[in-house]
Amino acid sequence: MNCTNALRRTPRQPAQLLPPGQRNGHHLTSRPLRTGGTWRAEHVHDPDAQSPAGGVSSTVRDMSKWLRLQLGNGTFKGRQVVDADALEETHLPHMVSEPPHSPAGRTGFYGLGWNVSYDDQGRLKLGHSGGFALGAATNVALLPSEKLGIVVLTNGEPIGVPEAISATFLDSTLRRRAGRPSTG
Repeated sequence: MNCTNALRRTPRQPAQLLPPGQRNGHHLTSRPLRTGGTWRAEHVHDPDAQSPAGGVSSTVRDMSKWLRLQLGNGTFKGRQVVDADALEETHLPHMVSEPPHSPAGRTGFYGLGWNVSYDDQGRLKLGHSGGFALGAATNVALLPSEKLGIVVLTNGEPIGVPEAISATFLDSTLRRRAGRPSTG
């Protein structure tokens, strides 16, 4: 079964999610270059080769539904769409991705599709970033115990902007909830 057909079999319908775009035509992009008095495409982005590794396009609306499903332990609009235990398994550390760099440092982990870590208060933190060098950068960050998450989608190069926006949002929101002034 190819990646496109596998995606068609995922449990999107109960969550009322649209089928994700996954083929070249959904997200062909080019970068304009002016040569003399003429504009032409400098590069044409064809992400088909990268798509099975996560190159799925989506919309802000669908990503917000998916985020609610994640934070709702597999429920969406009062319906259990994904088994809570199966979803929780994806949120657990399954292997070390980054050993601590000092005795007081923290270990980073991979879950099933997630970067798994713990914040200063020991809360589970989930995240994942993606991008294509020619014009897409994304980040999702969740603090499940706080029912807090953010998805950042950009049409820029993956240089850390979505991650910075996510980190600032989480930090500012948690500071406000704790009654402390935001630093940003």
